[in-house]
Amino acid sequence: MKRFRRCRRMRRRLPRAGGRRMLLVCVPALLLIAVLLLDAAIRPSIYALAAVEGHNAAVRVIHAAAEEVIAARAQALSGAVHVKYDENDRVTGVTTDIVQLNLLKSQVASAIEAAFAAVPTATMRVPLGAATHVALLAGRGPMVPVRVAYAATVETAFESVFTAAGVNQTLHSVLLHVNAQVTVFLPRGQTTQEITTEFCAAQTVIVGGVPNVSVSNR
Repeated sequence: MKRFRRCRRMRRRLPRAGGRRMLLVCVPALLLIAVLLLDAAIRPSIYALAAVEGHNAAVRVIHAAAEEVIAARAQALSGAVHVKYDENDRVTGVTTDIVQLNLLKSQVASAIEAAFAAVPTATMRVPLGAATHVALLAGRGPMVPVRVAYAATVETAFESVFTAAGVNQTLHSVLLHVNAQVTVFLPRGQTTQEITTEFCAAQTVIVGGVPNVSVSNR
């Protein structure tokens, strides 16, 4: 009789023990599936935001490298533009020191490429809330780190620009145009972006009329 009762108790406990085991297995599995689905849903948005941050970081690298070179060559560039006058103090022409400008072009391009090569990888931190595209969550939530890598090729060109600077005065500016093809490598793919910006290499105030012919060195 006692053995029969023990058997009945064991039979009653077995389903409960089995149910608990099922819960211990199913709950973590469901949580894992939910996490994987959530990751698959927001990961593309996180990478897209990381690409934008990578673009902004690339612009900062370009500006810092170019401005450092221009500042270091400021004294040499101050005499890179020459204004010619006739015996009546009328402007007859504006010439530029091509050697100095070409040297600046090559140095700026080399400095930008070297700056990217010095920091081949970087970590972009994207707020998780921004990936949900919900306005209230923008900029909120934990920061998700995304590793990105860079590669860049740079082209430079000069342009002479004349603008009015007052009565009988003209401001002549030598602008350095920088065109950089920057490739941002993400964990899943890559994106190539064209970054175009310009810097003022030299400025000269011309007193008198602007000559009919001006030379733009590229």
